[in-house]
Amino acid sequence: MLLLNNDIKVERDFIAPLWERLKAQPSAFCVSPLHLDFDGNYNGGMNRFGFRFSLPWSGPFYRGSREEAKTAGETLFTANGLFSREKYLAVGGFDDLYHPISWEDTDICTRAWRRGWPSLYEPSSVIYHKSSATVAWAGERAIVSYRNAFLWFFSNFSSPGLRLKVVCLLPLTLVLCVLTGRWAQVRGFWRSFSRLGRALRRRAKDKAQDVLGEKEIFRKFYGRR
Repeated sequence: MLLLNNDIKVERDFIAPLWERLKAQPSAFCVSPLHLDFDGNYNGGMNRFGFRFSLPWSGPFYRGSREEAKTAGETLFTANGLFSREKYLAVGGFDDLYHPISWEDTDICTRAWRRGWPSLYEPSSVIYHKSSATVAWAGERAIVSYRNAFLWFFSNFSSPGLRLKVVCLLPLTLVLCVLTGRWAQVRGFWRSFSRLGRALRRRAKDKAQDVLGEKEIFRKFYGRR
């Protein structure tokens, strides 16, 4: 199953390398191509996650990302690429917890990783992505994205140690956001409360299906900016 954003241009032969890689590793959930912007600059494909104090982030820009993106490997998630339809349906598709936009791609691939189904990266396949062409990174989208960042963390990680690290830093993080005028982060955090119960219940329900431990996912894909 091929999924693409609506702000994508593709190379004529971009599907074949993805298909060959997916066939070669039947346990894979999906295969991501190399993402370039419309000017040919690196724009993703290899993704990690991390934290700024207690604010989760995910994406292709982290220390060493451009060097890492030169070779095939594993990625935390992708929004564009070739997916196993069978596995996509098995994890329940995209979760409307994240409606209307942002982090739903990170979430579905994280759920697949927990089941032992990796997301792969294949740089010999190339697409061009005009980031944020559909919805600009400002205003309401920024608030929703920060809301969903918290929901992603609590719906995928239940380790008391990991949660404690985030929760303990939250007061300091929010104070710093207020002092520096980062109101989108503050509003996103408060909005997450209305959906937090759903996130926690889903994690409790899904935990029995875990094959890969939460700490192992951290070790594989934690990055720094």
